Parts: sequence; C-alpha cells; structure tokens
Amino acid sequence: MTFHSKRKFGEVREDGYRYVSIRYDRLKKDGTYGEDWRSPEGFEKHLQDGKKQKKRIYDLISKLMNEEKMKHGCAHCGYKGKPEALDHHHVNPSDKTIAVASHWRTSYKQFEKMKKEWKKCIVLCANCHRIETKRILNAKN
Repeated sequence: MTFHSKRKFGEVREDGYRYVSIRYDRLKKDGTYGEDWRSPEGFEKHLQDGKKQKKRIYDLISKLMNEEKMKHGCAHCGYKGKPEALDHHHVNPSDKTIAVASHWRTSYKQFEKMKKEWKKCIVLCANCHRIETKRILNAKN
C-alpha cells in the first residue's frame, strides 16, 4: 500500500512546526503512515544538512570525474596538467545523449549516467577538443 501526503514540504502547522515528509517506519493502525514535523529550528537544520550532503556528493562526483580525466590525459597531445582543461569528446557524435559536463552532480544515479556517457568518449585538452570539433564540422560540409 502506498500513501501520498497531501501536504507540501515546509507547510507550517498552527504550532509553528513544519512538515518534512511521510514516515514509512510509522505505520498506524488505520493503515496510514505517520508524518515527520520539525520545529522551526529543527527544520532549518534539516535544510542545512541537506545542502551539506548535496555539496559532499557534488564534490565527490567532481573529484572522481577529474581523476578519470587525469588518468587518461589528452589523447592527442598528452596534456595532463589540470583536469579543468580536459574535456570528454564523443568519438561518435550520434551516440551522444548529453554532454558529460552537463550532468547534474547531485546523486549517485546521475554519476552512473555520467560514467555510461564518458565511456563513449576520449579525453582531449580544451585546445585539441576545439580543433577536433572544427575538423568534424568541416568534414560534414
């Protein structure tokens, strides 16, 4: 049985407490689930903790992506100086779903999508990437 709350995140109760979520671990006798309400201070802490967790995940995914780029370096000139100067280049543009750098870095699910996408790519430095992209465009015309 699934239960969807009609409440909105952050909704304020008459006593000042704010709604956070359904508590699936609090099944009531009538078959509904309990709710998680927080005091104004607790709600603010909940928001701040969520932001910190997102930042941790973003930083971890960015680190793993940068390590991947540095491991390979530029496939054309061999540059391995800074990960910020390295791009993922789709060898076959028709296989491209989305640019690797455009993926949201907010969850491990997104990270899996990024990994799937970068397996279709080679690593090029920014200069070689621009040159290769221009070469491909000229070859089409």
